Amino acid sequence: MLSYPPKGTVRFLLETAFAVLVFAGGTLAVQAGPPIFADDDGLGTGLLMFALYALVAFVWGGLDGWRRRPLAWIAVRWVVVSLVTSTVGTLYISWGYIHEHAASFVSELIAFGFFLLGLIGAVAIAGGYLGRQIGRSRSTAPKHSNDHATQ
Repeated sequence: MLSYPPKGTVRFLLETAFAVLVFAGGTLAVQAGPPIFADDDGLGTGLLMFALYALVAFVWGGLDGWRRRPLAWIAVRWVVVSLVTSTVGTLYISWGYIHEHAASFVSELIAFGFFLLGLIGAVAIAGGYLGRQIGRSRSTAPKHSNDHATQ
């Protein structure tokens, strides 16, 4: 008998919402805050933030894979996270001129969405696969027993 929602769905949704808050909050903090590096035009801060995004997504995906979560769920989570984060970032950047340049807003939204999907989505899925392989190798490792103690 199937139960609704499937086992783990609520936890998955809550963890996805938390990931969205972490990544969207990080995007807003970097865009609204002062530059991290002195004499920075934003390039160094942006590169550091993207590297941090990729690292966090890889580790988070790896933990999900290690916990034996299906790769499809990991992929869905990071697609949602990247699309919501790109929407928040694009809205923040272009809020003042949306009504003047709606076409450029849409193109920026699409481009940034696919960029983040490649940056954090693909990295998280790779981390999930690697974590799954590590978890599998741990579960198939031979168990040592103390049979010689009873002899």
